[in-house]
Amino acid sequence: MGHRNQKDYIVIFLINNMENEELIINKLDLLKQEIDFIKEHIIDVTLTQDDIDSLNEAEEDLKKVRTKKL
Repeated sequence: MGHRNQKDYIVIFLINNMENEELIINKLDLLKQEIDFIKEHIIDVTLTQDDIDSLNEAEEDLKKVRTKKL
């Protein structure tokens, strides 16, 4: 293999840098997809104050034996 000059190293650096950028962009795209999925489904687990009040009331009814677990 011949002697490499500064231009050869610059070309190698640029090629490696572009590959790294592509890898980083791909990983960021995957993370965005995962975050979007989480955002779509987080609504399902968000409780309103009415939901919390209903759960507290149901627990109270259960303690006073006004209702029973299914």
